[in-house]
Amino acid sequence: IGTAIATACVGIAIAFARYRAPVPTKADAPAEQGVAALLHDAYRVDAGLDRVVVRPLAWLSDSVLWRGIDRALESLFVQGSRALARAAGAAHDWVGGGDVGRYAWAFTIGLLVMLAAFTVR
Repeated sequence: IGTAIATACVGIAIAFARYRAPVPTKADAPAEQGVAALLHDAYRVDAGLDRVVVRPLAWLSDSVLWRGIDRALESLFVQGSRALARAAGAAHDWVGGGDVGRYAWAFTIGLLVMLAAFTVR
């Protein structure tokens, strides 16, 4: 741990010594040299990648995936959940609505289904 702290302190001291001068404005800044001059315009790679990759992918994700597929799936799940809840509520109302005859028929049908499932094995 001591070595790491010492290394960090040396790095901080070097940074303070190197960057002690105030930062010049863009008008007063010296022209870039070396690697900075080479990478200043980045060979216009960023602009090309933006046109060829980023914009088409953004259009695809916005137009097709979000507006098309996502909204359709969301609508399907929301409407499907609503229909399932309504069906479960209707079944509950039919079975537990206070009519003993319906309850008896539902119980009998369920019993027959279970017996058939166990005997078919």
